[in-house]
Amino acid sequence: MSGQSANNSVKILVADDDPTSRRLLGVLLRRAGHEVVETSDGMQAMQCCDETFSLAVLDLDMPKASGLDCMRFLHKNYQDMPILFVSSAGIDDVVRLMKEGAFWFLPKPIDGRKLNTLVVEALKNRESQAAVESKVTKPTTSSKSTVAASAPAVGKSSQKAPLIGSSMAIKQLLAKVDRLSGLKENVLISGESGTGKSTLARYIHQKSNNRDGAFVSVSCAALPKDLLEAELFGHEKGAFTGAVASRAGRAELADKGTLFLDEIGDMPLELQPKLLTFLEEREITRIGSNETKKVDVRIIAATLKDLPTLSDQGNFRSDLFFRLNVLNIHIPPLRDRKEDIPEIASGLLQRISSRRQTGAFSITDEALAALAEFEWPGNVRELENVLERASAFCKDQLIDLADLIIDEKRPAPDEASSQLVIGGLPLDEVERRAIVETLKLTNGNKAAAARKLEISERSIYNKLKRLNIET
Repeated sequence: MSGQSANNSVKILVADDDPTSRRLLGVLLRRAGHEVVETSDGMQAMQCCDETFSLAVLDLDMPKASGLDCMRFLHKNYQDMPILFVSSAGIDDVVRLMKEGAFWFLPKPIDGRKLNTLVVEALKNRESQAAVESKVTKPTTSSKSTVAASAPAVGKSSQKAPLIGSSMAIKQLLAKVDRLSGLKENVLISGESGTGKSTLARYIHQKSNNRDGAFVSVSCAALPKDLLEAELFGHEKGAFTGAVASRAGRAELADKGTLFLDEIGDMPLELQPKLLTFLEEREITRIGSNETKKVDVRIIAATLKDLPTLSDQGNFRSDLFFRLNVLNIHIPPLRDRKEDIPEIASGLLQRISSRRQTGAFSITDEALAALAEFEWPGNVRELENVLERASAFCKDQLIDLADLIIDEKRPAPDEASSQLVIGGLPLDEVERRAIVETLKLTNGNKAAAARKLEISERSIYNKLKRLNIET
């Protein structure tokens, strides 16, 4: 394998029959410093691919040869090449692609920021696969196991600062983190969405005795339940339909490091006993294998849900909660530590200017005062989005009050409850309201809205068109 550093410019193969999407992918990837070769169908992609490519970005539905056909060819001939799909496929197609070894799936329309993040993580994952692969090759077979993971966040954590702030709440939290980081017991991080749970998990890993190992993350909410077990524990070739190669699971990749279970409250109930056994024994068994393997791994889990309440409702095992909740850390919401907002804003603006390679940004007192008055239901993540927009349109690198675009039109309690009254409404209107309100909850993310509504992504696009809902 010709290893490439995830931080260096690499050669990327793009295949998409839609010229607009293909050009956009090319622009985004070249802007990130990569060399890009664009092709208009799967057959072209297969013909031009060689060992010099480090990554392939494919559409699913293409003439001459589909993205699935192309992925099968690439996996056969270039086993270590991660495949990222960018497509409008439905959930059934996504499940099939992930089972057959796709690194990850990004829905259209293309989100450039997510694309670049996934590319970096795919390349990091490629290097991690090589390291693990050398450890797990079986002496009884001469075939090469393909160790892969279907979601990002595999690799050693970068030395990022933890949560920013000088408030008493943050000082106490970080002091607690410093005390527990050197321990090996399981950690459960709780807090609202956008508070920085994954950032804190990485920081704990960096300060732990496992810091030289990999930090491996898996989102229990992002993967379909029929894929989650294989992602966690791995599978052997032929274990199920589409298992074209053996794959190590996340727990195996995290050996000597840290396994981060994000959104653990969304772990399917039927998989919780197997996770509990793993936490107790620190042993994994790949699907389709009778062989067990010991792993030395530190477990950090995170949740925005109230696990004791879920347990009372029968949706989360109490014994699993107690096993995870050995060391507990709660991150307070931003509205409870508004004195930290100036310092957080300064840190975020430094990060933005560094990423864009521009001069330093500054912010007026009036703008800071406005930021401090807002309740920030989306916490630090929402604050970062506001500053991203403001810094893009401000003049002379100075953010003023007029540059801030903050959605302050949140429905009052009475107004919110009145929106839920659906008796006597036509079914189309009920469906329209459910979709519109769910899209608001997910900040316009159609894939996330589809999951909440328990429909496929293709279905939500069809309903948006049929009901003439503008997004």
